[in-house]
Amino acid sequence: MLQILLERASKIEGIEQIMLSVVTTQDAAVSLYRSLGFESFGCERGALKIGDRCLDEENMVLFVKRPESK
Repeated sequence: MLQILLERASKIEGIEQIMLSVVTTQDAAVSLYRSLGFESFGCERGALKIGDRCLDEENMVLFVKRPESK
């Protein structure tokens, strides 16, 4: 389903990239996003707090269409 969504998004004029963040402990989700072409571009320490627990989030991007150089 996510693959279909990404394919549809890539056909929308003006869409160049799709960004997301995922909790670093969610190994299955991180693997899925990487398998779909997402690349990591940073980690936000303590980005999410649930109760007394702070969780890190990995920021990821999928370049749908790279802008042309001028």
